[in-house]
This record gives sequence, C-alpha cells and structure tokens, in this order.
Amino acid sequence: MLKIIAFSLSVLILAGCASTDVKKSSTPVTPQAESPTSEKEFLLIAEKLMHAQLEALQKGDCKTFRDNLYEGCRDRVTPDSFKKLSRAFSMLNGKLERTQYLGTVSKYNGRTVLWKGWFARTPAMEQIIRKGGYDPAKIPQPESLIQMTVCYSGGQWKVFGIWAQ
Repeated sequence: MLKIIAFSLSVLILAGCASTDVKKSSTPVTPQAESPTSEKEFLLIAEKLMHAQLEALQKGDCKTFRDNLYEGCRDRVTPDSFKKLSRAFSMLNGKLERTQYLGTVSKYNGRTVLWKGWFARTPAMEQIIRKGGYDPAKIPQPESLIQMTVCYSGGQWKVFGIWAQ
C-alpha cells in the first residue's frame, strides 16, 4: 500500500513537467546544465531549493513552489493540483529532519541531485503502522530518496522536478 502511495506521489510531483509543450515567451529561454557557479555554490543552491520545495509542499505554499519551478513547468502545477499534492505529501511525510548528500548526475539539459532524507513520522503514518500490527516506537525511522532535477535558465537555477520516495 505504501509503495503505491509513494509511487503515486512521485508521479504527481513529476506531472508538473511531464509535457514538453512550453508557452512561447518574447525571450526564449533554453535550459542549460552548466552555470557560472562553482560546484560548492551549486550544491548550496540545490540544497536551498530542495528545502524550499519540500517546505512549500508541507505548508501548502503553491506560490513558492511554482516560483522555484522552471518556467515550462509552472503552468502544469495549478492551485488545485498543488493542493492535492501537498495534502498527500504532508500525510505521509513530517518535517524533513536531516539529509545526506549522495551525489549529482549531469544530464543534457540539467543536473539531478540526490540526497538521502529522514522525515519525521506523521500521525497518519503511525496509524498505518499500528494497523499493520506493529509498534511505531520499535520501527526505525525510514530513509527516503530525495531526487531533484534542476537547470540553469534565465540566470538562475530552477527546478524541473522533485521526488521523495
């Protein structure tokens, strides 16, 4: 059951950028994988973006979530779809307690950054664990894989997609 919910959540988060249909702007913006920032600066920016996106999901802050997205993705995340996504994410994941950087993969149009993350348990998750006949206090805090794809566009790093599995 949890795997189905996690998969559905991943699909919902990705759905914002699933299409290549991008509205034309007066100044075309092409995403790039490289920027004038150093690797150290990039990792600080990526971590800040990751925390901002996950916090926006937790708080139901659609504006912040959309502002951090690459412009071709913004229109795909409507207030209604974000509300559903935020509700599902917050039900399964409490506050992000800590992360561990795992690495970065460069792609043709961006970079994917990976972290191992630990979220606090929510009351809903504890109830699911109890329904399974287990004591939540005896089950170690699960690890999540956090994956975020970003690109350098219009002079700043923007999010293509973020997944927590």
